[in-house]
Parts: sequence; structure tokens; C-alpha cells
Amino acid sequence: MLQKFSEIASGFIFTLVIINSVILIFSYALIILPTHAQTNSAVGSGSGAATQSLTLDQSPQYPTPYSTVTITPSSSAFDISGATISVKVNGEQYYSGSGGAGIAITLGGPGSKNNIVVTAVSGGQSYSQSLLIIPENVALVVEPVSSTHPFYDGASLVPSEGHVRVIAIPDLRDSSGNQIDPSSLIYTWSLGDQELTADSGIGASVLDAIAPQMYRDADVSVTVTSQDGSLMAEGNTTITPISPITRIYKEDPLLGPIYDNALGSSYTMPDSEDTFLGVPYYFSSTPALNWTMNGTDSGSTNSLTVRDTGTGVGTAQLNFSANNSSSNETANSTLSVQFGNSNSTGLFGL
Repeated sequence: MLQKFSEIASGFIFTLVIINSVILIFSYALIILPTHAQTNSAVGSGSGAATQSLTLDQSPQYPTPYSTVTITPSSSAFDISGATISVKVNGEQYYSGSGGAGIAITLGGPGSKNNIVVTAVSGGQSYSQSLLIIPENVALVVEPVSSTHPFYDGASLVPSEGHVRVIAIPDLRDSSGNQIDPSSLIYTWSLGDQELTADSGIGASVLDAIAPQMYRDADVSVTVTSQDGSLMAEGNTTITPISPITRIYKEDPLLGPIYDNALGSSYTMPDSEDTFLGVPYYFSSTPALNWTMNGTDSGSTNSLTVRDTGTGVGTAQLNFSANNSSSNETANSTLSVQFGNSNSTGLFGL
């Protein structure tokens, strides 16, 4: 089911567009964004009121493998700052000192069990509470669908209201270090505080969606859980649409388009004829193209050939624009073309 980040929508498209001699590919380009990928569970220990009188706050809630988690003890029954605090991790003494401050604990690798026991002594009374933290991993990959040229080495960016997929890649491991089959895990997707029930479930590791409008970010998160509930990880990312752009390139008669260098604001024709290629980047669907020369329409394809037919020296203003009326996407590039400059053809360049 396709999820629109501002409202529910449907459909998903992979587009291959051929314009003149140049292919515009609307393709998935992987952008690995920073995520929080973690899991934990808490178990209380002790007996009666003594156990309930000690509370442990954990930050972050879902720590990653080898990361640091802060455990802060608190109590409504006694003054925690005047208590003596003892912390053991997997049976080993980790900290001993006064209460009130958070204790930073470095965790083990994926699937490692970190048994944390905190004991507080106040007024001759001992209070104890424990946590079992099992750090796990999940990465989120964002695959936007937007226009580039066929040899583009960069990553496609997210277009406004364009199609995008968010893929969860979990690495949940049991206490023996064995990886849990991702297809057997439960994926719960959320947009902000709204749970996307229809897109969640066992093996639902991919979220098909429509990006938000320009200047409206979308916070997407996923919680990945083993079917017995003992292992859990969380990942989140922000989907940020960008404005489309256009670029103008020189097309060499022998080498083809020179994609390594986009032309800047000015260009001097070395010969009496040159061909220019316009490329629209990061449009959500195929835009309409248009060239103008000194304000006069000069073509609606992706390339334009300019010829110097006179004998004088001059400058022409070349403009390439792309417009997608269905999504109000537009971009343009302007190039000042100087022509008629004499080229040295004599001996030794004189």
C-alpha cells in the first residue's frame, strides 16, 4: 500500500523516459541516512516496596550495539542524592558512589545481553532494580524516484510529492550471535506519532510512499520486533524534499555529452557551431522542456544546436527550462554564449 506522507495515496512507478537521444532515468538511488537502531527490555528484581521504590530511567530507549546508555536512578520514597549507589553489569562491579547522577554504561555487540543491577542504600534500607538491555541494529535506506541523466554517479534526491521507498534493513541477533531471519520479524511503521497499520506486519520491511510537499519534512520510523517480543530495534529518518534543478552541458560530436562539467553562466564558442544538452534533475515525473534564444522559443527537446552564420562578434542569451505542471515543479538555467571570436590557425598558434 502506498503511503502519502501528508495523507493516504496509492500507486508506485518506475519510469524510463527517452527524450531525443538522451535517456532520462527515473531510478532508485540509495541514500543511507542516519538512523537510531536499537532494542532493549527491562526486568525488575527485588521484593515488595523496596523494589518499587527504586526506578531506573534509560536513555536512549533503544541503544545501538557498542554504544553508551545512561541509567539514571530515581525514587519517590527516599532522597536518591543522599543514597549510596552500586551498579553491576553482568555480575561485575561497574560503579559505586553517590546517587542522583546518571551512570554511563558501554554496551556490547549485537544481541549481547547486558544485565544491569542497580542497588541503592539509604537510611539502612537497601533497594534494588535491574535492567536487561539487548542492543540490536536496523538501518533505513531511502530510495527516491527522480530524474537524472543515465551516467549520473550521485544519489537521486527526494522530489516534492514524488515517489519514494523506505527500506528497513535489520540486524537482530540472539544471545548466541545468530542473525534472525528478517522476513520473520514484525515491522511497525509510523509517520510522526501516527502508526501506519496497513503498511506494518510480519516481513513488511518496505514502505512505499509519496514524499511531502516542499518545505514540509516527514519523520518516518520503524520498530522491528522478534515474534516472541524478546528482541526489538528502532530506526528513524526524516524525508526532506528538495527543489529540482537544471544543468546545461556541451555535447561533443565525437565524445557525446560532456557530463563531467556542467557549463557555468558563460561560454565561448570555439567554432561556428555547438550543440548544448539540457538535463532536468530531481523532478518527480517527466517535465516539459523548452529552450529560448534571446527570449525567442528555440525548441522543446533536450538538446539545441547553435550556429554562427554571420561575420561579426556577439553574445546570445540561451535559456533552458523544465516544468512539471502537475506538481508545480520548475527550474531553469541561463547561459551567455559568445560567438564570432577569431581563432588562431597560424603556424605555432600565431
